[in-house]
Amino acid sequence: MDIDFFLNQMETRPVSDIHFIPQKDRILIRYRLPQGLVDGEALGREEYQILLQRLKLRAGLNISEKRLPQDGMIEQEDGRQLRISTLKGIYGEALTIRLFCDHRLTLEELGLNQEQLALIRHRLSSGFSLLVITGETGSGKSTTLKALIAEMIDSGHKVVSVEDPVEISIPGTLEVSLNESIGLDYERAIFASLRQDPDYIAIGEIRGQSTCEHCLRAALSGHPVITTLHSGDYDLTRMRLASLTSMPEFVDCVLSLVIHQKLIASPSGERRLEARVYDHRGQEVIER
Repeated sequence: MDIDFFLNQMETRPVSDIHFIPQKDRILIRYRLPQGLVDGEALGREEYQILLQRLKLRAGLNISEKRLPQDGMIEQEDGRQLRISTLKGIYGEALTIRLFCDHRLTLEELGLNQEQLALIRHRLSSGFSLLVITGETGSGKSTTLKALIAEMIDSGHKVVSVEDPVEISIPGTLEVSLNESIGLDYERAIFASLRQDPDYIAIGEIRGQSTCEHCLRAALSGHPVITTLHSGDYDLTRMRLASLTSMPEFVDCVLSLVIHQKLIASPSGERRLEARVYDHRGQEVIER
């Protein structure tokens, strides 16, 4: 059984992720829809192992590594991109597949109002700034990040994007996919990015102290930084960033904008972005 079998099952449903969760005697399959997770048919363990090995090979992962988590990308012939993530549980390696399409939204298509758009564009052009997109898993943070990158590229700017891994490619962007097995981590990639004469630096996600501090240093160097973070509104984001660094005093110096977002499901199953935008003082932008 190939991954195409599962993708074909989802053409009529707005599925964002497929979860393969090993149980004692079977592999539980769950699909993430706007209203939550729904169960699919279970998969046998042997059949699952064949599928897992094939996906690891296609994603360029280490097929012999079964203890440590791994992440990779697969590009389908139809333009869809799959992010592959593995994590060992007590009954074996779990697999999560996130689906991306080749269609990229503009800032206007995201549904942001004119006041929010005006503030975002103003803060991006101000320099010495850190713009953070926050929200829960599956809230569309990567989509918003890519829309911001695309706008900067279209405006004639150079953007260096450092991700782990690169999820959606934006033409004209210098995209760097981390590879810690050869020493290409966030520290080295961001330091090298500063030597590439960027106008903007995009960091896929702040995951810990090291990434946070490199984002702050890059912003302090005069390069606007755009990144994502699992967090809430402005105050929660500010506290989270401060807790992730040994230099919390720098957070207030560079944090210039927070976009907190979530996806709202309509009765028809369509998803709509609901975003709240905060300026550098923590004041929310309200549509007039």
